Amino acid sequence: MSTLRLRRSSRAASASGSTTRAQPWRGSLLALACAALAAPLTAAAAKPAASPSAGASDSAQEARIARVLAGLRPPVSFVGDPTWTLEARMKHYGVPGLSITVIDRHGLAWTRVFGLADREAGLPVRTDTLFQAASISKPVAALAALTLVRDGKLALQEPVNARLKAWRIPDNEWTAQQPVTLDHLLSHTGGLTAHGFMGYASGVAVPDVPTLLEGKPPANSAAVRVDQRPGQAFRYSGGGYTVAQLLMSEADGRPFAELMQRRVLGPLGMRESRFAQPLPAPLLARAAVGVLPDGRAVPGQRNTYPELAAAGLWTTSQDLARFALGVQGAWRGDKKALLPVPLVKDMLSARAGSGYGLGFGLPQEQGEVYFAHGGWNEGFCASLMAHPSAGVGMAIMINANQPALMDELRRAVAFEYRWPGVKALEPVPVSAEALERAPGRYRVNGEQFMQITREGRQLFLARGGESASELVPVAGGRYLQREQEQARSFEADAQGQWQLRLEQRAGQPLLLPRLAEGTRAPRELLLAGEQAAALAAYKALREAGDEAGSEVYLNDQAYRELGSGRKTTALALMRVNTELAPESANAWDSLGEVLLSLGDKAAARAAYRRALTLHPDLPSAKEALARLPAEGS
Repeated sequence: MSTLRLRRSSRAASASGSTTRAQPWRGSLLALACAALAAPLTAAAAKPAASPSAGASDSAQEARIARVLAGLRPPVSFVGDPTWTLEARMKHYGVPGLSITVIDRHGLAWTRVFGLADREAGLPVRTDTLFQAASISKPVAALAALTLVRDGKLALQEPVNARLKAWRIPDNEWTAQQPVTLDHLLSHTGGLTAHGFMGYASGVAVPDVPTLLEGKPPANSAAVRVDQRPGQAFRYSGGGYTVAQLLMSEADGRPFAELMQRRVLGPLGMRESRFAQPLPAPLLARAAVGVLPDGRAVPGQRNTYPELAAAGLWTTSQDLARFALGVQGAWRGDKKALLPVPLVKDMLSARAGSGYGLGFGLPQEQGEVYFAHGGWNEGFCASLMAHPSAGVGMAIMINANQPALMDELRRAVAFEYRWPGVKALEPVPVSAEALERAPGRYRVNGEQFMQITREGRQLFLARGGESASELVPVAGGRYLQREQEQARSFEADAQGQWQLRLEQRAGQPLLLPRLAEGTRAPRELLLAGEQAAALAAYKALREAGDEAGSEVYLNDQAYRELGSGRKTTALALMRVNTELAPESANAWDSLGEVLLSLGDKAAARAAYRRALTLHPDLPSAKEALARLPAEGS
């Protein structure tokens, strides 16, 4: 199963020269943080405290909860596979604290909390501990926007510039073809920039919304602009939700936080939730402290996000579950629902072939459609997933950037509560033909490759530089790996050579041709330590206009390697990028981050200074230098 989850560790330079943070909805396993943060669970976690709202649990329910906590699974499960315990996986990922609420039979079934809300103070997570919901703020904001549509204050298909007052989307060739509408903003199809936001450290000046949208100081993100035709395609845009935030506030005549309280949080009984950035002092005592992927606490404990609709909700797992129940109730046509049935069904209908509706992702399990979203703010992750009609779901919140843990726990819930479409698969034996013909290297793109190897009667697949995992055959000639859900298969080319076929979450499958013996991909040269030969190969790609040699691609690949703990490969890729783009401040800034992760503070300082020489106002480089100790200390 997959939810939308936002990564903010990857920077890539856009064609316009602005800095964006690539957050995919990827499932990177950030193993580098595990050792530093692995700590025993607190007593509260060993003996979880039941939620007051859950009521007295009978022995059958306690047995179910115990099976969930011992039933964590990878993305693909096969009959007979072992499972993990939550305690072991929290230690593995280095997650200090976690809160989970399960929905069953159209109600709150139970809540459990584990670990520490604040490692330094030794404060345990409680059921009322506040976590940042991050991008789960978006569907909550989308629901409020649809209540404004319900009341006639906004219209989904009306150009938003017709309503905006304090700031308007600048007109250009793309908006001349199709004006941006509220439907576009809520479904990420408006062609707007600004994928996500970094937040503002404690004590740093925070911009108001119009200033933020213009990208002017003290904003640390680029101006929000339309750079492709609205309605053409899905492209995730926190910037679009920030436009929606301004639009909603102006349409309702209230500050955004107040309208959210009146229209969603209050009516759905989300008593602990606040769109408040930063939190007021009385609530800070209940707020968790965030932990970054490398194990450090967030400087100042937690960042501030003025992009309230995109990332600004503070809440609990119980309140997020109540929000999901509100959506399910509207789907059923409950009398007190916030939306009429046609409007909530529109909310949960995919736009532009993307698998994303208005505020929610719409993942599928064997044809069963769920509504879901994930979140990643600095030091916090969250996950929400529920079925519209089956009355099941869950909400998980953690004070760490380790979304894979939440995915594993969600699968434990789904299997125990028999969510529609969720089941373990039955493997079949590998055919003699596959054992003979499948092994070899396959071209991913101009620089990367995949390799299939054979061990006995098993096949293993690895992307270049990564660990191999078993290719398990299932019915229909397909192969699956436990670590990811997209099927693999084989297809002969015109010469009869086997090609590797990779299914995609969206779009056409990829066909990877076999690489000829004796040829080496640029990534192979890089992994072999042949830096000069690798640099020449990447330079040839860039000169040929191949995306696999571009600055954006190499930057993203380096962060992918860094996020997976392969720091040496990340460094090699970043060095290639600075060699090929010596005038890019973003490339030097990114190199500094990798060097810092390796503990080379002197080299990191030099890289950040080079970035600032090229771009004196680059916020990330300035902040990084400010955090580094003085030379010689």
